[in-house]
Amino acid sequence: MRGIRVRFEITPQAINKGHRYDISTTNGSNPHGWTLADPKDKYSTNFAWRSLLGEPETSIVSSSNTQTLSVQICRQIPNPHFDPMDPQSFIQHKDFQFLSDVSSFRLYNPLFARPYLQWNQGGSIPFSEGDEKHFAYEVEKIWNERYDYVIPEKDIQWSVHRLDDSSDFKEFLIKLD
Repeated sequence: MRGIRVRFEITPQAINKGHRYDISTTNGSNPHGWTLADPKDKYSTNFAWRSLLGEPETSIVSSSNTQTLSVQICRQIPNPHFDPMDPQSFIQHKDFQFLSDVSSFRLYNPLFARPYLQWNQGGSIPFSEGDEKHFAYEVEKIWNERYDYVIPEKDIQWSVHRLDDSSDFKEFLIKLD
C-alpha cells in the first residue's frame, strides 16, 4: 500500500455562492488539472468559457502510485466583462478578475509512519484514518489596471479528511466551500 488517492469535492454551499476552483496535482511526472464548479453556471454552459476555464465538475479523483502527491488549489474568479471570442481581450489578459492561491501542499505516504500533509512553505500535519482537519482562506480586495475590483471574502472553509485505506492507497477527501 504505497499510493495516495484524493477525491476533491466542491460543496453545495460553494456552488450556491458561485465559487470556482482550479485543482492541479502531480506525482512529479504526471501533472493533471481540473475545474471544480457548478456545471450549470453561466461560465460552464458557454462553450467559449468552458474552453478557457476548463470543463466543470463537482467531484474529481486524483491518485499516485508513488509515495507523494503534490496539490495546488486556486480560487478562480472569472471576469464577467471578458469576451472569450474577442482576440483583444486575450491580448489584455483580462480573463480573470482574480486567480487566488488557496493552498499548495504535498501528501506523503512514508513506508513506516502515518501519512501526512506538508505545506510548501513548511510545517506538516499527520493523518490517522478518520482524522479531519479544517482550514480557511480569504480573498482580499484588489484593484489595479489589469483587474476589476473584487469584493473581499473572509474565512472561506475547506477541509482534509483521511478516509479508510483501500488495499492499494491511502485515501483522502478534500472539500472546498
